[in-house]
Amino acid sequence: NTLVAAKGGPISTRTAQTYGDGLRIALLIAKPVRLRNLASTKIGTHLAKVGSGYRWRFKASETKTRETIDVELPVRLTAYIDRWIADYRCVFPGADETDPLWLCFALGPMSQAGVYERVCLATKRELGVRINPHTFRHIVATSIAITMPEDVRMTPFLPPDASIVLGVYTRYLALKTRGRGQYFRLFTKCG
Repeated sequence: NTLVAAKGGPISTRTAQTYGDGLRIALLIAKPVRLRNLASTKIGTHLAKVGSGYRWRFKASETKTRETIDVELPVRLTAYIDRWIADYRCVFPGADETDPLWLCFALGPMSQAGVYERVCLATKRELGVRINPHTFRHIVATSIAITMPEDVRMTPFLPPDASIVLGVYTRYLALKTRGRGQYFRLFTKCG
């Protein structure tokens, strides 16, 4: 099943799926939102083009912490989001009739379980380590604690006694990557 992309070449369903996997990972790196928010993102409602970039917005009623999320995504993601919306997303059946950012081939929005599994499969394929969407939050918190310990409070999803939690996260990541320094290589490969 292929469609002709606006840029001229055919896009297979597998290519579209893989492109979506990469974009989900890029968004999680830019702003590690909870799985529910990642999966429920709608074009125009939650992800809106503003000027030369995109804003990712969720009302307080749509977040677990009941706090509004309103972040400007890195401008360098703009072209990738534009291309997803214009060229790849349209490969999925019914894309023109619905606004969820993530679609599946079974007609309709991709479920939370589907988004979770696609992220896990993609990270295992690309990085050699299965990383679930929530672990991106751990990675960001740990990365900030290691590289900018004085700014650890910039991670809004950390509880007041972050030192204990960060210690647990660091041990978790060391165990997850079998303590061979893979964790730091992941950042090198992604950065």
